[in-house]
Amino acid sequence: MKFYNFIKRLCAFILGSVFLVGGLFKLMDPVGSSLVMESYFNFLHIGFLNFASTGFALIFNLLECFVGVALISGIWLPLVRMISLVLLLFFTLLTVLLLIFNPQMDCGCFGEVVHLTHLQSFLKNIVLLALWAVAFLPFLRQHPRPLYRKIVSWTVYALIIGFTIYSFTRLPLLDLTDLHSGTELSEGMIPLRDENGEYRDGLLLRGRVALISVYNPAKADSTTIAGIQRAARKAGLRTAVAVSGELPFEDISYYKSDRKTLMSLNRKNMGVSFISGGQVAQKWTPKEFLSLEKDDLKEIIATDPAELVVDESLQGRRIFEVIALVFFVLLLV
Repeated sequence: MKFYNFIKRLCAFILGSVFLVGGLFKLMDPVGSSLVMESYFNFLHIGFLNFASTGFALIFNLLECFVGVALISGIWLPLVRMISLVLLLFFTLLTVLLLIFNPQMDCGCFGEVVHLTHLQSFLKNIVLLALWAVAFLPFLRQHPRPLYRKIVSWTVYALIIGFTIYSFTRLPLLDLTDLHSGTELSEGMIPLRDENGEYRDGLLLRGRVALISVYNPAKADSTTIAGIQRAARKAGLRTAVAVSGELPFEDISYYKSDRKTLMSLNRKNMGVSFISGGQVAQKWTPKEFLSLEKDDLKEIIATDPAELVVDESLQGRRIFEVIALVFFVLLLV
């Protein structure tokens, strides 16, 4: 009986870990999660909900994390087993539709960290359903869990909320987009068109450029953009503003580009990307860039781009690994 219970708890733990890790990966990148949600809305022909894609993605991602924590710690199992089953059946149904219609989109199961084919996504959900069956069938009465388990779980929930707030105000800790730091650009990767419709991508392939990405012109402001341009020019950088659509400011010249490309380059609206010799070297949110001292920015510009990329990548990876480790250590105590 003890071995039987151990197997059931092990399956619940594995299932909870997948929920928690998948949710954390997606919470780390709210903009990417919003794009995935838009893809699903468009696939299901309910694109009129795209305006709320960020909210829907946030709810789903938080729910995944909360269910994952409860499965790992073994609390509220009667409720959690039903919620997890509904989520798994819903995800499985979606992957069946993806298999049948084969749209050009990613399932988004693990954000930008792991990309699965439609078949892989479907098989992954079948395995998770099997784990659920082993963990919860037949339904058994749950034994009371120690009070400290609930206290630890609520602590982890609070940390997840804090991590979510952090992610909404900063760039993702792990930059795994197609235009991540370290990417060597070529013409066409970031299309820039001038007012005459001529492509000017070449300006990103030479020298040192601060590219300001405005993928949501409605939420842009001229003061921030002008401030970024002044700070960049004082440090010796050329500047370029890339906009998806029309920028409603007559005093700022800009190039037109693709919305999803700009979101891939920099997850923050009006975010700044430092491109050195055609290589994406470093990225900042508008607030981070404007907070840099002139001498600090000059030092960054003078640093070898490859060194900047390594430092930024390692720092983000270490922070995320520490956060994930803290969550699991707390839950396993």
